[in-house]
Amino acid sequence: MYFLFSFSGHPSSAKATTRRLPIVFKNNINAIHLNLLMLLERKIILGTENDHRIVLEKYACELSVNKLYESRSELQKHIESNGNGSLTWGYFPEIKDQNQYPKCRILEEELSELLLSKINKNFSLAFIRLSVGKPASDYGGLHIDVDIGVGHTRTTPYEIVRLIANIGDAPRTIEYIDIDSDDLKNMEVEISRDKYAIITPPKSIKIKKLEIPPREKDAIWILRFWSSLIPHAGITNEDGHFVAAYGMYSSGEDCKI
Repeated sequence: MYFLFSFSGHPSSAKATTRRLPIVFKNNINAIHLNLLMLLERKIILGTENDHRIVLEKYACELSVNKLYESRSELQKHIESNGNGSLTWGYFPEIKDQNQYPKCRILEEELSELLLSKINKNFSLAFIRLSVGKPASDYGGLHIDVDIGVGHTRTTPYEIVRLIANIGDAPRTIEYIDIDSDDLKNMEVEISRDKYAIITPPKSIKIKKLEIPPREKDAIWILRFWSSLIPHAGITNEDGHFVAAYGMYSSGEDCKI
């Protein structure tokens, strides 16, 4: 196990806490950004105030309705023309021709300027994805991330922090296990840290759910979590989803989520 940072206590014993926040919150943030950071609400889903692994946050951020509509329409056209019956399509900067997604690239720039610049500029876009219904996927299921993008093979020992921004009109449901991958291995659950693989926990382990609320007119909800440690999976129902996901490698020194 490549722990390059330390945790105190087991997170599963901590209760989720919610509190209203002023424009700034105390954390390891450069003081020059304090007046720019527009954090409105924060809920620790897993962990404690000083040692958290899953955090749900609401940021003041008014995205252009036109840019959202145009990027969504762009992905919808790909679903209709290239989806072969799939209800999901995404813009993946790593693996697809960016010239085919001019509207998604514009939205990517706006998200970077209005949201990522206020959180952490080291996050890299993994995808902007649209689902117009409940999709069928060979890659669905509980897993831990091995790449900050969508790669299926680990190339670095660093842990991964994932950020999911719900830019759609419906809640985004995430399943997770509140036991980290190292402890699960000790329980003889088969987990690969080197390659993407579905994790099948024993029935005695409870799978929990959380929701990332939909986009508001002047605010965005995001989920940040240690995705290389916490088994998780996105769950899509008939309402579909519209999300932007980011990733960042971290030793724990340059990222305090």
